[in-house]
Amino acid sequence: MMDKLDGGDSKADAWKDEMMREQQEILKRRQASGGFITEEDEEEIRARRASVSKEDAALKAVQTSTADDNLDAWKAARSSGQIKTATSGLKRDADSSRMGSAGLFAERADAKLPCVSWRG
Repeated sequence: MMDKLDGGDSKADAWKDEMMREQQEILKRRQASGGFITEEDEEEIRARRASVSKEDAALKAVQTSTADDNLDAWKAARSSGQIKTATSGLKRDADSSRMGSAGLFAERADAKLPCVSWRG
């Protein structure tokens, strides 16, 4: 309670200042270009989307395989780094760690398994 009276902890609010600086930088770039994305930004977005879709295509190929057992193919893709799973590749959000938890994943970890059911 006393720390709030004297202005609080500046370290705890440092992330807010960093986010504000990043937001101001984005706004300046948008104003300079008239609100349009630059070619460099567009190319970066294309490259990021291509890498994600490549990983998703590899995972979907394993999941939709009509082979008897696709577990071996999934394990091979996981060990080669084509598929990211909770135990290999996916990063946890450190800000969401609570009470001994290492944090949450940014995406569904169960959708990365060899067999997935999309029904509720």
